[in-house]
Amino acid sequence: MLKKLYFSSLIVLIALSACNKEDDQLHNLQGVPVSFKTSVFEGVKTRVVGVNWESGDKIGVFAIENGRTLKEETIIENYDNLSFSTTGNGVFTHNDQAIYYPEDGSTIDFISYYPYQSSLNAYNYKIDITEQVDLMYSNNLKNSDKNNAENNLDFHRVLSKVVLNIEPTESGSLEGLTVEVNGVKTEAAFSLATGELTIETESTGKLLFTPLGSDVNKSVTFLLLPTTEENSVEVVFKLGDKVTYKWTIPHALQGESLYSYNINLNGISSEVLPATSYMELPYYTKGGSAPNSLKALHMVGSTSWLNGYSGSNTMRNYTIMFDTENSVPYWIAYPMHSIFMRSGNRTNDWDFDPIIPKKYQPNIVNSGWTNKKYNRGHMLASADRSATRDLNRTTFYATNMAVQDVKMNSGVWNDLEQDLRSWVEDSRYDTIYVVTGVILPPKGQIEYTTDVDGKEVAIPKYMYKALLKQEKSSKKWHSIAFNMKNITSGTSYDKNVVSVAELEDLTGFTFFPNLGDATEVKSQTSLSHWR
Repeated sequence: MLKKLYFSSLIVLIALSACNKEDDQLHNLQGVPVSFKTSVFEGVKTRVVGVNWESGDKIGVFAIENGRTLKEETIIENYDNLSFSTTGNGVFTHNDQAIYYPEDGSTIDFISYYPYQSSLNAYNYKIDITEQVDLMYSNNLKNSDKNNAENNLDFHRVLSKVVLNIEPTESGSLEGLTVEVNGVKTEAAFSLATGELTIETESTGKLLFTPLGSDVNKSVTFLLLPTTEENSVEVVFKLGDKVTYKWTIPHALQGESLYSYNINLNGISSEVLPATSYMELPYYTKGGSAPNSLKALHMVGSTSWLNGYSGSNTMRNYTIMFDTENSVPYWIAYPMHSIFMRSGNRTNDWDFDPIIPKKYQPNIVNSGWTNKKYNRGHMLASADRSATRDLNRTTFYATNMAVQDVKMNSGVWNDLEQDLRSWVEDSRYDTIYVVTGVILPPKGQIEYTTDVDGKEVAIPKYMYKALLKQEKSSKKWHSIAFNMKNITSGTSYDKNVVSVAELEDLTGFTFFPNLGDATEVKSQTSLSHWR
């Protein structure tokens, strides 16, 4: 079975090659077997977390006529639900039969899924949610022929995934904790031909899980069928036979999505952030929530300025984790892309963040800090969100500001921001994932300035950026990080390079967790791939 690893990622190369004498003969007649590069996505092109291959895992593959629906008469040759397996190294080979492109040069489409089932009824995959099988589906590879330089199969999770990070009351323990999930639909059929999920409405049941972790911090991950109604799924937390807390998921669950909740046995401890699978989102390395923290996910409003894009409120802008005790952002995480940037449109419309409670925010709407040595330093730069004035206004929220040395802000920090915007224009890459944050001195050594109301706001000792991007052609990932003292200094940013791994040790956050086992990527300190 597919091993479940929380916050790991998947990039799989599938080589469909001949392995016996009969296949060698086919090779001579039909050319090179088809090969695929495969990625697994969740939601809007974000890598699925929680999966890794084990030896013996199998996928199923269909090859059909270009532009046709999967059915018996459209399947090419006998490429019908062929199985391919792996030894656990991420490379798949066929078990009985390879696939070859037609010699006449005609194009074909591919459909694939995981995990493999040898028997399918009318190309329907039966789902029993009590088995907790993470069904994934790919139908993106179309109009493919033997001249294709690359074949990419993009797998998407069909089900909804839920993660609960659980803490006890202040003096309590989680020893013996179980979690019961009630009111769930348990059976469904997924059409490999159309990609549609049909849920058996009468199949209602419950699931029972034992969370893993310590007596003061446990987590549990489970799969559910998508829902259409709010508050339809009840979660019951029990210590032994005693019901400690009951809670209902307050919204409908969408397929392909991951939902993460921080819960203590008195209730929800912080705002829920669906779509925690965004590549740029860090998590607190110790588990649960960082001390005195609130999160807010800011979405793009009107997207009429995006050519070829329709709809609204479906594109993320940035996510913030705010330190409510020190009134500074722990970090701001966001995607960087040229679509967000345009010359002009700076608003200077300083305002309070509409999501974070106003009582935690510094009042810097009409003036800056009382100590004029420091600026209201943007974490997400104004010029990084300048496509429209409405978008730009979101960078002037008080929660996006840190107490930053004036000359640093206009000097070496500004140099880094400008160069980052130029790196985004490199056509070899698409999105750059960015986390910008602050590091405070140890408690007891923190210095403060104040806002106009006299609220104390911590002065960061360091300000940092962690960056990640992927090559379009090779799919290789590159990372780099910068950690700069919040002082008047002429030291250029390239003298303050650290690895992402080093920055994780300094901050207590795990960056780009969806990369999974990415020790090599996170150890990089060379700027050769950046400028």
